[in-house]
Amino acid sequence: MATPGLSPSLELTKTNFETNLESLGLYSPGALPPTGVLRDQRRGRQLGTRSNAGEISLIERDGMLFWDVSPLPPPLPAGMRRLRRRSLLGRLIARREFLALGQNEIGLYLSNLDQELTPDRGLLEWSPQQGKLIPPQTKLETEGRFLLIIHGTFSRSEHIFKDLQSTQNGIELLKAAAARYKRVFAFDHPTVSVSPMLNALDLRTQLATSNADMDIICHSRGGLVSRWWMEVFDTFPARKKRTIFVASPLNGTSLASPARLRSGLNTLATFARLLGSGSMAIPLLHAPAAILRVLASVVGVTSRVPIVDAALAMIPGLNGQSRISNNAELSRLNHPMQNTGPYFFVRSDFESSAVGWNFCKYIREGKIRLAEAAADKLVFPGQNDLVVDTESMTEVPANTAIAAASIQDFGTNGNVHHTNYFVQPQTLAFIRTSFQF
Repeated sequence: MATPGLSPSLELTKTNFETNLESLGLYSPGALPPTGVLRDQRRGRQLGTRSNAGEISLIERDGMLFWDVSPLPPPLPAGMRRLRRRSLLGRLIARREFLALGQNEIGLYLSNLDQELTPDRGLLEWSPQQGKLIPPQTKLETEGRFLLIIHGTFSRSEHIFKDLQSTQNGIELLKAAAARYKRVFAFDHPTVSVSPMLNALDLRTQLATSNADMDIICHSRGGLVSRWWMEVFDTFPARKKRTIFVASPLNGTSLASPARLRSGLNTLATFARLLGSGSMAIPLLHAPAAILRVLASVVGVTSRVPIVDAALAMIPGLNGQSRISNNAELSRLNHPMQNTGPYFFVRSDFESSAVGWNFCKYIREGKIRLAEAAADKLVFPGQNDLVVDTESMTEVPANTAIAAASIQDFGTNGNVHHTNYFVQPQTLAFIRTSFQF
């Protein structure tokens, strides 16, 4: 069966994509250096048995990328190795060898991953004079009104502010916010090794000395962090708060459910290639590769489907937003709590038929043929923005105060996906109208 090449639109981002791969230690077939596993084996040192040495491969089929985890094969002559690669179902894009993590190494490994993805922690303050986020220079006032921005999974606040600074509407929003609010903050937090609930406890510590009112803009899993803080942990629960949830998995995301996670990681890799040199391209490659190593370490590199509930539980940042019926954290959060509204929502259902984006049809359960279901392509049971189920973006307890005209709904469209909400003029106008600045 012939393997189709890159579509024309993908060729435009191929150079950036391959550069991103190599920066993460994922190498194309023609540029595979001897890695630590093979190099040490060549020196006669035994680093483990075949059961704990593996490789992660990235393979292209029908315009979509797929991660493959398998045991490390025995050394072969170059020609034979090349033949074996060609026998894979699809075109090999990149690969990386690894050793399985020990039982006491996973937590540190995930913490180190978070350190790379989100190196800064805690509150950062927007400085209009410097045009960037800086550590707060003075103590928090006890009164007034603050604006707080909370980022999502695999991300950092800097990404949102760069998006805002990339458009004239975003620049005007930042300028107006600096004039309207006493201070403008962002909260940087680890998103893989720590659950949203624990992030909210850290936020409580950061804001414990101030009773200032708060307007909050949160993206993706930042919405869960925000809700845990507002509805459960806020030191001053009576403070006035308003929140805009931008594509937040308020009742979880199917991408993080055990049965769909592997397909979800495939989707993120394909998404990253289409983003090219965008700020989220590397995180959407880096984090899935690391997560696969953790899952393979828990289940064993010989497993062809290294996804089980127990393995996902080892990754608190994903487990806390898994869209499953028995998610204890989400079940607790979605019981009626203190009324902290009003709440506002921004949501989208991304579906594009443009060249290069045809993979969208493979990830939506209701729009594929049954014959394709066994191809491990399903991620979402319905509408989504490539990362979060659209339905989940507005699922909150019945007693929640929902503002009038509270939803900016982009509907089904081919423009607004999970990583570009903050460059959309409609999103920025909705934020300013909702918070009146």
